[in-house]
Amino acid sequence: KTKLFLVERQEIKARGRHYLTKQTLQHSEAKQGSFSGNSPESGSVYCFGFNHRKTAFIKKYFPKNTFSFVSTQEKAGELAKTKNKILNGEKPVSIWVWGTRIPNEIKPLVKYKSISFFYVEDGFVCSDSNNPDSDVMPFSLAVDSLANHYEGGKPSDIENILSSYDFARDASVVNRAGLLREKMAVNHIGKKLFAGVRDAGNIFTGEEGTNYILVVGQPETQASIKNSNDNFELLRLAKQEHPEDIILYKPFEAHVVSFSNDTKKYLADNKIEVISDELSTLVLFKQIKQVYVVKSLVGLDALVRGIPVTTTGCPFYAGWGLTDDRRAIPRRSRKLTLDELIAGTYILYLKYFD
Repeated sequence: KTKLFLVERQEIKARGRHYLTKQTLQHSEAKQGSFSGNSPESGSVYCFGFNHRKTAFIKKYFPKNTFSFVSTQEKAGELAKTKNKILNGEKPVSIWVWGTRIPNEIKPLVKYKSISFFYVEDGFVCSDSNNPDSDVMPFSLAVDSLANHYEGGKPSDIENILSSYDFARDASVVNRAGLLREKMAVNHIGKKLFAGVRDAGNIFTGEEGTNYILVVGQPETQASIKNSNDNFELLRLAKQEHPEDIILYKPFEAHVVSFSNDTKKYLADNKIEVISDELSTLVLFKQIKQVYVVKSLVGLDALVRGIPVTTTGCPFYAGWGLTDDRRAIPRRSRKLTLDELIAGTYILYLKYFD
């Protein structure tokens, strides 16, 4: 059995931050084979790209594993020693990489059948491990044996689940997904903790009947957005398709003050309002007509709430007939219901910590 966390919003002041209390909804997975490339629950694990904070919580998630954390900045000689330990040490052994942070010296080991390989990233529920100011352990992790979930050009475990799982035979998991969808919407559950400013009244100041379009930016140096249309083109697309509507732009946190001159001019000329980091997108959803993203998980949060989403990249939740996709994804020909997408993503794929 696995445990899926539903979060009841409750403000608790602890060291000056908002925390969330947890409620659990237990469910049994249907036994249709291992689609998710489940990470080993025991054995030696060599981890690359894990900072100090991540080393702490990964041990809590997988207490039966023995972890060795290796810096990606190690010199070639030290990496060669690590490589030798992996090849000749005790088995079972696996390599876990946070994101794409794997040294070139270690990459060839991916081909060895005796060595399991996993990509680890923040999950899609109250998880933001890349925020250096956060001391909250992520509620969820994505552990994938094929590729990171945001590498849409490559097959992945989550794509295999969504393309192959027999949801028709497992009505219970789809029904649970429907319940989860309702709980997430009511309790403001999303990728990030629901914190900061909660009143968006000063944003929606247009006349009655005004439509608001949300454009979500990502840093173009981030792995998840490489080889995708950039934020400026995303803004232009939204404005072109909604010339009479009000465009709201939510940039990636660290890049709110790093706009190019062209972007600054475009924002000013078209009266596009930039949304601050303090305002959660979960608050904005109440009055948003449509969301434009490259690959951002804000698009998934919007889908959960029934908001139309346009994608210009190749996020894992695109290509299943639920999003307006501007980039062809030939591998994904199956049509899913929203609850099937939620079941595959939140219930069958992610790992949670109790």
